[in-house]
Amino acid sequence: MNSTIIINDLKSSKLISITIMVIILISSLLLSTGVGVMASLMSSVDNMFEAAKTPHFMQMHVGEINQPRLEKFVNDMEDIESFQIAKFLNIDGTKIVLANESLSSSVQDNGMTTQNNEFDFLLDLEGNIIDAKPGELYVPIYYMMDMKLKTGDKAIIAGKEFTIEGFVRDS
Repeated sequence: MNSTIIINDLKSSKLISITIMVIILISSLLLSTGVGVMASLMSSVDNMFEAAKTPHFMQMHVGEINQPRLEKFVNDMEDIESFQIAKFLNIDGTKIVLANESLSSSVQDNGMTTQNNEFDFLLDLEGNIIDAKPGELYVPIYYMMDMKLKTGDKAIIAGKEFTIEGFVRDS
């Protein structure tokens, strides 16, 4: 009985029925596209975290570190598989010039670090672990896009000149 009512309704108002079917079809396509994009994004993030060996926990610290005390703490904790101390140097934006453009008006926290030895690696645009040589600089993707930087551009950090060798993704 219900199917007869539906069939008669579809026959009597063909334009409205076709319009509703098209809207449902487009909605289904958009939903499936959204699900596909989310799955791809999650896969990409997982791949980046795996390549970079992203830590589960990170502690940032300012000032002196009592390394023997820290090592004793880590060794006493069974749940800690590994740790490393990575130095990070905050640099005021007035002391950074990328491709002849100063970062003096930047609100970003800018700093320098070297590649880690065990985990939490910095990756290039292809997902490879960066191995910077003396005089080379890898710049965050944000500055590449915002300032239209390219490989080979010059950078001056606190009076020392570097060559931009590539761009960094940090997990």
